[in-house]
Amino acid sequence: MPMTHVIIVPGEDPISIEDARERLAKRGDREPYTPELFEAMIGTRQERDYISTTSLTTKCMRQNSIQRLYPYAEEMSKMWASFRGTMFHGQLEKNVTPGAIEEPRFHVDLDIDGEKLHLSGSPDLVDPNVGILYDYKFTKEAPRFGPWKEHVAQCNINRWLCDHAEYMEWRGERWTPDEKDPRYFRRDANKKDKVLVRPMDWQGLTIVYMDDKGVTPYLATKSIQVPKASGEGTKAARVADVWDDQTVEDIIYGKYPEAHDALTLGNIPPAPEGWEYQSHVLCQYCPVRRTCAELERGGC
Repeated sequence: MPMTHVIIVPGEDPISIEDARERLAKRGDREPYTPELFEAMIGTRQERDYISTTSLTTKCMRQNSIQRLYPYAEEMSKMWASFRGTMFHGQLEKNVTPGAIEEPRFHVDLDIDGEKLHLSGSPDLVDPNVGILYDYKFTKEAPRFGPWKEHVAQCNINRWLCDHAEYMEWRGERWTPDEKDPRYFRRDANKKDKVLVRPMDWQGLTIVYMDDKGVTPYLATKSIQVPKASGEGTKAARVADVWDDQTVEDIIYGKYPEAHDALTLGNIPPAPEGWEYQSHVLCQYCPVRRTCAELERGGC
């Protein structure tokens, strides 16, 4: 179910979106949000009803499942980071480099136990001319020693989706791979239009973190052993961490049944290990924490 209530000031009781709209329309001098900002923040909320890359890499499938089944309230202050990220993405889309593909959504049907199940994912940018996929992340503070693991996983799943997509949604239209050269996608509305989407070779996956201090880009890398110039022994070297198809498929087919059960069939999963009774540090930021606790006390 969608978000139905908001908390305008931390510590206040939740009120319905319509009541909040009427309250802020009075333009009280102590209100933290103008009516225009409130509408913009509410308007950028994404209520997904499908399984995507982020569904497979979420830290708490239980939260996602409860949000789809129960109405919930969100603190406006906790929506700010998401809103700021959405606004920034909009500016990136307006200034994309020619030849790059911004905000494509790739779609593929998976065959799981004889059933066709759908998966989609949307990297922030693919530059097929240089073979790099980008994801932009807005955080309170960028990581200091490389990208977070779940973000590397998201990029690798999105890379796989780009290579195996049955179709792509881009700039409001549907595109399908060219039969003669699947690196190119043709626009369904006019097959004469085509665009390069898939690179010949992937050179890397880059996660660009942005916080109040600035921008921190990280190429996803891994350590391997390479021969020394002397020919005697090996030494450690860091190379781009682009997973092979089998590694990604193991994750997709391993995680998808759980996501399907929780998000499509509505069977709320237990809390992840170490998150029981809302004990994880991230639980304090969860918009469905109270509902989660009530369900847990009831044996769910």
